[in-house]
Amino acid sequence: GRREGALESGCGAVRCHWPPGVKDVRGLQFRGWKVAPLYSCCLDVKAGLDGWSSGARRKARKFGPEFDTGIESGVATEIIELVHEGYSRNGGTPPGQADLLAKAVHSLESAGLVECLTARQGDSLEAGIVLLHGPKASYYWMAGSNPGPAM
Repeated sequence: GRREGALESGCGAVRCHWPPGVKDVRGLQFRGWKVAPLYSCCLDVKAGLDGWSSGARRKARKFGPEFDTGIESGVATEIIELVHEGYSRNGGTPPGQADLLAKAVHSLESAGLVECLTARQGDSLEAGIVLLHGPKASYYWMAGSNPGPAM
């Protein structure tokens, strides 16, 4: 449709992450797009740890008391640094330039569209997650951590 045409004429590459309800992307394939599935896990936050995998649940119960967790504002730059450090440790290329990502997150946070969840030990940020908020769901956008149990 119109959206695909605009993307095709103005971009060299596009990565689209559709919500779980979108199941048929053949229209994009017919237009010559390279399509690869990327499945999202949907969790009911009201279920708490019961909605997590057994390994994540076990780790959270074992190490959770060591961390102060919560929602913090103004920490996007620190979280993005953790994200980039993780890519560097593993020989990967981080997603975007840190300063531009931080500006985007701060703008979205000001508009109420982003929340940053953190895990701290004292004053040290050990892990952080940036969540994007949509009308019916929140989306795990990026996360970073120091090596260790906060991963």
